[in-house]
Amino acid sequence: MDPATRRRFLIVAGVVVLVAAVATLAGVLGKTAVDNRRRRTEAQQAAPAPAPAASPVDPVAGPAAAVPSSSASMEQPDPKAPFYPESQSPSESLFMASLSFFVLGPDALMVAAQSGDMPLAYAGPGPCRTLRAVGNVSLDLSAAATGCRGAQCAITLHVTLPAPGSCAAFPGPRETVYLISGYSCGPQMYKAYADHLASWGYAVLQYDRPLNGLFTPASETESAYLTQIMTWRNHENNTRGSSFAGQFAAGPIAVMGHSMGGGLTAILSGILQEGVGAAVMIDPVDYTQLSLRVARQYLAEYRQPVLIMSAAVHCIDRNGCVPPQDHTPSSAEEAALVQQGLCRPNWWCCDWDDRKPGMETKTAAGLTSPTDGPSGFIEFAANGSWLARFGQAGHTAFMDAGTAPMSAISCPTVEPSAAVQPDAMALAAAFLATRLRGEQGAGELAAMWAAAKPPTHLSFGTKGEAVAAAR
Repeated sequence: MDPATRRRFLIVAGVVVLVAAVATLAGVLGKTAVDNRRRRTEAQQAAPAPAPAASPVDPVAGPAAAVPSSSASMEQPDPKAPFYPESQSPSESLFMASLSFFVLGPDALMVAAQSGDMPLAYAGPGPCRTLRAVGNVSLDLSAAATGCRGAQCAITLHVTLPAPGSCAAFPGPRETVYLISGYSCGPQMYKAYADHLASWGYAVLQYDRPLNGLFTPASETESAYLTQIMTWRNHENNTRGSSFAGQFAAGPIAVMGHSMGGGLTAILSGILQEGVGAAVMIDPVDYTQLSLRVARQYLAEYRQPVLIMSAAVHCIDRNGCVPPQDHTPSSAEEAALVQQGLCRPNWWCCDWDDRKPGMETKTAAGLTSPTDGPSGFIEFAANGSWLARFGQAGHTAFMDAGTAPMSAISCPTVEPSAAVQPDAMALAAAFLATRLRGEQGAGELAAMWAAAKPPTHLSFGTKGEAVAAAR
């Protein structure tokens, strides 16, 4: 053959040999990872259950109190819980995506992302087959520890986790996700998040606020619930014969919340520090109800990266027009909107972000002031935090479809929950995998996956780097 043909042949042969070598190495490393996971699982199952002392302690509530009394009601798996088929483990998915990156290059991987083939495992249900949903655990909290009064001390705990023996990929014990509802909202309005995270092997704890959600305590009281609930968790985890025995892993937990639940997430993260391994805030607002606390002050004390997801649609007028700004419009801004024929100042169902910079303080007279929206949280979040902005989502678009309070007059959104919530759940699961399980590749894959989305739908970046936000 001529020299040019011979040279091309040698190049192709070299590439084939290199790919084969990489594939062989991938198989060896993959098998080693699986063997290591199996050995860790066997060691965890053989080890005694973690001691209650390993649970985080809330300085506001003081040392953990006695186990809150709980009702002895029959626990039944949720018949409506989804059935998930076994799928590729997240470690295998992340490894194969990384292998594709090094063999094919970043351009090829981005082409795959834009074609809909982006291998972000957490965008779909996890490998856990069936879920166990227990929604009837009634706790009587300690008034001395939480500051609650009378009926305010009675809450109902909801636990969602994989059914025993149903998930070989994540056999347990399971990391805890403490999921906090928004103002006047119940756990049923965030069931999709609980199911999605449980399908990835987590144990999700939620609670009904006192009086079936009609009573919303101050954050000084509600933040103290966590210590009481963790005390119950550890007691059940270490009690032989308990249906939850050995189900909960020791170590840091994840705290996650929407709206005022996001504000409470910031407060708990600042209080517990290393006790919170991952913090996720979904369109957070400051926890102003009956509280003098300022959420951003607590978030400033939390030195770890967080995930903040925010909505870009904050208000709407009677004609269905969405203003471009995310703060209370000034008179000049309103006049400009009218002059341009965009919107008329007849707003309703608004949740403006006051966008006041700096370390705010509160007085008793300011408890009903406009709430501090995501901008204040982003300002004081640690560098490295994930920032996701949903350009056509409203505040309630992150909730389960059809469950928003006063759904007859649902708050403004361009995209419905069905378009927003799945991507929010994917980012949350990827972030938890990074922070709680050390899956460092999940962050890079999440960024590439988000970059393949239309920028009007989702913009994603890391604090400390340039973030292109759709305006």
